[in-house]
Amino acid sequence: MDKDSSLIYLFEAIDRVIRFLMHIQDVRSQFYDYDDNQAKTSLVYIKSYEDAVDKLLNILVLLYDKICGESFQEESAYRTIEGIIKTIGLLHNELHYLPRPSEPIELKRFGRIINKSIIGFNDYKVGDELAEKPSYPIYLSESISESAYLTDPIQEIKKYYINPLICQVNGEFGLSLDRCEFEYVESALFHLSIPRIDANNPIRWPSLIHEVAHKLMRNEYFKSGGIYEDFIELYDFSAREEMDTMMSNNGLTKEVVKKWLIECWCDLLGCIMMGPSFWFSQNSAFLFGRSTIEKKEGYPTPYFRLRLMNVILRHRFGEMISDDVVKVMNLSMSLSKAFELELQENLFNNSAYRNLFVFFRIFFLKHFFSVDGESGGFLDRRMNESIASIVRYKNLADGDAMNIARKKLAKGYPIPSIRVDGDVFKERPAQIQEILHIANIYRNTGMQEEVFNILREEISDVKTKLMAIFKRFDMSVLRSIQVSEWFDLYDSESKIGDMIYDESQQPEKGYGLLNDNYIYQKIKSDELVIIPIMNISDQLGSTSFDIRLGTSLQVYMHTKYGVVDFVSGDVLGNSRTLDLDYLESFTISPSQFVLGHSMEYIKLPVDMAAQVEGRSSFARLGLQVHMTAGFVDPGFEGVLTFEIYNAGHNPIKLYPGLRIGQLRFIQISEPMRPYNRNIDAKYGGLLVQHESKQFKDSEVGKIKEKINEYHFKCR
Repeated sequence: MDKDSSLIYLFEAIDRVIRFLMHIQDVRSQFYDYDDNQAKTSLVYIKSYEDAVDKLLNILVLLYDKICGESFQEESAYRTIEGIIKTIGLLHNELHYLPRPSEPIELKRFGRIINKSIIGFNDYKVGDELAEKPSYPIYLSESISESAYLTDPIQEIKKYYINPLICQVNGEFGLSLDRCEFEYVESALFHLSIPRIDANNPIRWPSLIHEVAHKLMRNEYFKSGGIYEDFIELYDFSAREEMDTMMSNNGLTKEVVKKWLIECWCDLLGCIMMGPSFWFSQNSAFLFGRSTIEKKEGYPTPYFRLRLMNVILRHRFGEMISDDVVKVMNLSMSLSKAFELELQENLFNNSAYRNLFVFFRIFFLKHFFSVDGESGGFLDRRMNESIASIVRYKNLADGDAMNIARKKLAKGYPIPSIRVDGDVFKERPAQIQEILHIANIYRNTGMQEEVFNILREEISDVKTKLMAIFKRFDMSVLRSIQVSEWFDLYDSESKIGDMIYDESQQPEKGYGLLNDNYIYQKIKSDELVIIPIMNISDQLGSTSFDIRLGTSLQVYMHTKYGVVDFVSGDVLGNSRTLDLDYLESFTISPSQFVLGHSMEYIKLPVDMAAQVEGRSSFARLGLQVHMTAGFVDPGFEGVLTFEIYNAGHNPIKLYPGLRIGQLRFIQISEPMRPYNRNIDAKYGGLLVQHESKQFKDSEVGKIKEKINEYHFKCR
């Protein structure tokens, strides 16, 4: 394993360790971040996990210097990293000692993507009868790898304990109680699970499609009635004889080759559904799968599968497989290649496996990419029609637009929309495949370099800085998935409409309130950033810009503490975050107060301020969108927080996506210290609303210090 491969492996290990620490932090904040004896006792487990994982991170930080040094020892580095990844797997298996945090709402959205992918697969049968198409719920598990469950998890208990008990009771007491049934459950029940530490890590989710593909596979999709039969039928007699000899000489029975074909078919269907993001997700799954098992019997080796997926992706998504994508894929495959060389049977020292790879490549290219001799579809027309809705993004991909989106993601912006023809006012919803593809490329290039820069500079508090990078990345991707679904709801590209602007006019410094023409020009020049602009003809008024309600609310509870005391910290924990799913609503009662956020991500230039105001249509119902904090400082960046109060007499349903507020922009002279240069600024760069951080004000610390001094003297 060379230095480049070792650094990739190191980065993947850092990813696992940091995500484990982030997960522990989430558990702490959701369950133990309050003053309670039970919480203090439970924190013993939290601290034990943190101590163990901190030690693993320290090893990785020191190992970076060794890998980059002149006395690099590849074998030692490889074994150390492998040991850390295995240890993380063991620790993850013991997470059942800790409560499980709530699942992100975006995971439910990804479940909808999966269900969307099986539109057209409605010929689901139980026995000889047509049955309702099963759903694909996703759960979190203590296992380090993705899993699929095809049966009822308590089936054995029903079969061997409950049913015999029912039979006994019926016989002894003359009853006729019905027994538990299994037929439908065994045939239709299907659920998926992902590791707990990847709940907020959407780039790991696509590998779940592989498990779904197993459920979608039908013998009818193959001309000869099955995948193995089609595979054999592809070759003439001499080739088949050569293949049979090769298989028998290497212990590759018909059953083994058939299993390989099925696994690869599921991989390749995942590639076609999800694009390159599936490749990266499977690559990660293979890396971390090594923490529990070296080699799965009867399965193709990871490198075999990755190379085959690479062939299919290049064939179908050539425009998305740019040079930097190829570079990242090749480096990642070099790591799998190094692992493969450890095996006795692999693609490098066994001609039989190399020949089998060629046979597979020819077969799957023909299977997936021809309909009646025409390229671009699937061999089976029914399958082609069934899956068309999920692969529509393939024809939308635009290299330049995706590069723009990647630069936004590098800045921590969400990327819920993609520019059309480079026009800032002409955007379309980003497909989840595009979002995850862009995220994977940035993760393996810019984000990786950020991580290594922190290790290279030997700065203090490495853990906090690394966690900040990963948290920001996850939140930007999750918000992108979230907002893109609402954008898609409008079923159209954003439009300028019939509005005509005079681009010859230029704003003057210190002019004051900006009109629509000036706002338009500021957005067009990218001086003023608003992400996304769903429909500017609806949102841009003569002196304002309408903004929408986002998907997360901070709901406050009555009299939990009795009094808010910033100095003692009793303000913390008196609210809960509520994430709304697609088309869900929240009913705000009269006199109730909640925090919300704008769906739009805003970045103001340093010479522009803004004022948040409510829209009159909502004000007439008694709904206020800010209390006193309506001013937005120059240089501010992030989503805007709404302080929502129902001053009316009727409950009001709030739906994400509603244009409940508006911004007025004010041109000013540049201040000495705009918001983005103020190191004490507390709310910059956020992607959701945040509770009050008044307890971080300098005077609060001074008051607390003096109170503590006074109590100490009085003792």
